[in-house]
Amino acid sequence: MKRLIHLRPSPAMVVACIALMIALGGTSVAAIQALPKNSVGTKQLKKGAVTGAKVRAHTLTANKFAQGVLPDISDYYTKTQINATHYTKDQSNDRYLQGTTTVVVSALAPAGDIGTATAICPAGSQAVGGGVDPENRQKMFVTSSSPLIGSTWLWDTAEGQHGAAVGWNGAVNNTSAGNLQFKVAAICAPIG
Repeated sequence: MKRLIHLRPSPAMVVACIALMIALGGTSVAAIQALPKNSVGTKQLKKGAVTGAKVRAHTLTANKFAQGVLPDISDYYTKTQINATHYTKDQSNDRYLQGTTTVVVSALAPAGDIGTATAICPAGSQAVGGGVDPENRQKMFVTSSSPLIGSTWLWDTAEGQHGAAVGWNGAVNNTSAGNLQFKVAAICAPIG
């Protein structure tokens, strides 16, 4: 019992600990309340305080800089250089896949056999893509999906350069006990 009484802190120690907690708590509150959110602006910053290394990447856009600070890109390229390397909107519209059509054909794959079909592009068009879609994706498997070059399947075409594809071929293996349908599509764009 005497020992417990002896381990109690002295009144001076209690006062010192309370004073320490108040002092530390006061500086923490002061640090938190000293700068309200968005209170530091241009006027509070010293010249040269913000450097490129301190700015987060991709946060500054051209409209955040004063006029004349960033170089004008028209100084680097003349209109002749730009027109020589870029298409105008009209040229782009004329050139890229305008007037595309999709031709879809259906075919039958006999039970336990392979069915084939070809989607042919209209005259004056070329196949720029295509695909095959079986009716039953658990019992049918696409065995070929390729452009039709002339009148020849891709596998039978000699290596090298050829004219535009005129359509799209598809072959499907039907592993079911009944006849099933599939479709072949050709995405066709005007030649030229």
